[in-house]
Amino acid sequence: MTATLTAPGWIIPAEQSNYDRADWIDAYQDCAADTYASSVIWASDDDCLLAMADLHRLLQQHGFTVADLQADLAAGQLQGATALPLSHAAQALAWLGY
Repeated sequence: MTATLTAPGWIIPAEQSNYDRADWIDAYQDCAADTYASSVIWASDDDCLLAMADLHRLLQQHGFTVADLQADLAAGQLQGATALPLSHAAQALAWLGY
């Protein structure tokens, strides 16, 4: 995935904003960490939304908090970026650099 703003890695390209779970799994097939990323996608619901406890655990494993993600997404939206919902698995993965 490519960034569209100055903060690399966290913005989902507009053409991917309507992806479903199968599309996200396919998108991560070429990723070096496809097994990990795919497991995060599969842990989400049909709309690729993680339970808040799962989002918290994912971010904590990488040394971040939900508040960190929320602040960055809000800052991006203030710059005109469109971000997926806070608990969207692919949005969290992109923010983490996957």
